[in-house]
Amino acid sequence: MRGKMVLAALVALSAALPAVAQDVVVTTDGTWQELAYAAGLVKSEISAGGTALDWSLTAEKLVSAVPGPPGWQWQTTYENGQFSMAGLYGINETAAGLTFTNLNNNDPSGIPEMFELTGSGMFPSGMGFSLIGTFDAAVSGPPTVAMQGMDVLVAGALTTAQVTLTPVTVGVDVKPCMECPDPTCSAVNLKSKGNTPIAILGSADLDVMNVDIGTLAFEGSMVRVKNNGKYQASYADVNDDAVMDLVAHFVTQDITDLDEADTEGAVSGRLNDGTLIYGSDCLRVLHAGDVDMNNIVDLADLSILAGHYGAAGAAYGDGDIDEDGTVDLADLSVLAANFGAGHVGAPAIPEPLSLGLLAAGALAVIRRRRR
Repeated sequence: MRGKMVLAALVALSAALPAVAQDVVVTTDGTWQELAYAAGLVKSEISAGGTALDWSLTAEKLVSAVPGPPGWQWQTTYENGQFSMAGLYGINETAAGLTFTNLNNNDPSGIPEMFELTGSGMFPSGMGFSLIGTFDAAVSGPPTVAMQGMDVLVAGALTTAQVTLTPVTVGVDVKPCMECPDPTCSAVNLKSKGNTPIAILGSADLDVMNVDIGTLAFEGSMVRVKNNGKYQASYADVNDDAVMDLVAHFVTQDITDLDEADTEGAVSGRLNDGTLIYGSDCLRVLHAGDVDMNNIVDLADLSILAGHYGAAGAAYGDGDIDEDGTVDLADLSVLAANFGAGHVGAPAIPEPLSLGLLAAGALAVIRRRRR
């Protein structure tokens, strides 16, 4: 008979942390065993661990054994539980003092066929964890049963396991200005050839000097690396709370996980000790070509662009849509391709012929302005 096991060590974050954290799932493998003392179940031990010794779970003291809920034969509760990560996903932390509840079924031969072990706790860093799922079909062969005096040992090998980590939540400010949502300062222009600055806010619980800048990611983009090989990042107190913050600049054109419908962006990464961090902030994704930032790409935007055509040192609000420092044909092409975006009601997107006339009209305005 092929043994099956579902092992879950579910751990909740503290109520003080917002429920926006993005879980990280790590696939691993390992072994499990249960040691039960037959005479009245005076003692029982449950353990599981990675074959590479990079994670382990133990529960050493049985405190109750009662008939299980519907679908389960027994429900046993253990104290003095511990969950450790010793290098798995680059993390080295241990949570102790955990209580686990174990449910199990037995087939007619008396060999345990299915297990489910649940618990709660938290790593000292505040990072939550759970060991869940895929164990229900992951035992590589039938469990082995050995009698050791009055003890009964049941053991098996796990081909796969999933460790789910819940990062520590940190404060984040998109394009720092502490106004959320602000139609201008929190606006993200996905056509920009520049960077999008994001602040990781320091606090009494977070020294931003401990953030591993190279691991930070913002909606598909990483922190820009300068020509000298250093990350484009700096430290400043952006929110005037007398605590240092980290401002990291992400490559805007590498942002692949945002579109005009999104109103929130998230940053994930690690501290130098491997602790996962995650934070989010409101934002506004601009319609490409919405130069005046009123959520509509229309003639007003075209007029602004035409008025600054050829200008060097221009900003987005001047019509420099790709933010390369110059208002030119590339910007006009983006505006023409998105003309009408943001309109409510009947589509206002021109036909191809109209797009050509739009571009021709803009060039005519530009020529007049150059005379």
